[in-house]
Amino acid sequence: MRLWIIPVFALSVVAGGNPGDEPSEQQMRMAFEGSLAAQVRNALDFAREAGGDEAVTKIRENGMDRYTLNAFQKLNCRADDGSAHVCEFAVDVGLVNGPLRKTISGRFIKGPDGLVFANSV
Repeated sequence: MRLWIIPVFALSVVAGGNPGDEPSEQQMRMAFEGSLAAQVRNALDFAREAGGDEAVTKIRENGMDRYTLNAFQKLNCRADDGSAHVCEFAVDVGLVNGPLRKTISGRFIKGPDGLVFANSV
């Protein structure tokens, strides 16, 4: 069931810093990891709604719900709107069908509960 490939981007709320401060690599990594976890949950919830528990079981049996964040490297950031930073980072995500190595530009904002990876730009 290759249709259930987990998207790499999403919203997630995790620990963050001061509003005007550039996010650290660790804060960015935590926000990105949270976005991956949220996407897996969302995909499994959708699969359950569309195909029941059997669909979720099939996804899990095929390993399509598993990933590892093997590497994360902050490359650069710039302030955007005063409350957000647009940051470029490199990731290496291990997926069941092989590694995904990519450089991404994304918006990180301070949310009420911490740093949020809002979207890729």
